[in-house]
Formats: sequence, C-alpha cells, structure tokens
Amino acid sequence: DGETTNINAPLLAVDKPAPANADNDGNTEVSEGDVLTYTITATNTGAATLTDVVVSDPLIVPTSITCPSVAPNDTCVLIGTYTVTPQNVSDNNIVNTATAYSDQTDPVTDGETTNINAPLLAVDKPAPANADNDGNTEVSEGDVLTYTITATNTGAATLTDVVVSDPLIV
Repeated sequence: DGETTNINAPLLAVDKPAPANADNDGNTEVSEGDVLTYTITATNTGAATLTDVVVSDPLIVPTSITCPSVAPNDTCVLIGTYTVTPQNVSDNNIVNTATAYSDQTDPVTDGETTNINAPLLAVDKPAPANADNDGNTEVSEGDVLTYTITATNTGAATLTDVVVSDPLIV
C-alpha cells in the first residue's frame, strides 16, 4: 500500500518598482537633495506559509523589515526613503537592489536603476561690441563696450535659479 503526501512548495518573489519622488526642489526631475520613497513588496507566491520573511535594502531608511509569518498570496512590505546625493548626480543614476528571504526560501532580489538627468551649464562671452564714441575704429578711452553673455543649459536636467553676472559691466 502506498501513500502520497503533498508538500506545499515555498516560493517568494520580490518587487522593487521605481521610487516616488518628493521633488524637494520642484523641478519635476530626480535631482540632488530630492527624497525618494521606495516601496518593496515580497509576495508569498507559493502554497506554504513562510516564516521570518525579511525584506531588506541597504540604501534606504529603514533598511529592513521582518514579517513573522506570511501566508500564501500575502505580502511583506518595506517602505523606506533615500536622499539623492551629489555622487548620484555625478554617476547620472542610482543603482539599488532589494533582497527578500524567509526560513523556507533562498534570497531573491530585484534591482531598480533610477536615472538622473545630468545638469550642465555653458557660458559664452564673446568680444564686446564697441560704440566707438571717438570714431577712431579702435577700442580707446571713453568708448562704450557692450557685452552679451549667454548661459546655455547644455545638460539634460532642468536648471533653476540660473544667475549670469560680470562684475565689470552694469
């Protein structure tokens, strides 16, 4: 006489979508100083209840959460924040990976790369126009020179509060 005993298979999946951006500077883009909120969801996709499900991400605060028990089709969710640094802007992105595991499963990961548009500003100050007040066709004492200084956004990010100045002109 034989007996078949079914074993509920433990399975765990993790999903880390793009973060929500608090857009602290109001430029509608991910930029230095912005606070990003990541919501990482570990889902029990198997037929067995999982114990001690840990969802972690070393980049965000808080870095992890532990759910003592997660039934089939239920979730364990970690919500954390990260502030964009000058290094992220320099790198043009934030590369971030979340991990989830339980007593019954091996670790699973999901990565998310958030692109950051690079800010870049170019300034052009060509030779001035000469009003040539004395008519000698040369730049000489008393001539009025007109400078046109142009600042151009040559990057991919929206720039705010751009100031163009020159201490010699009025």
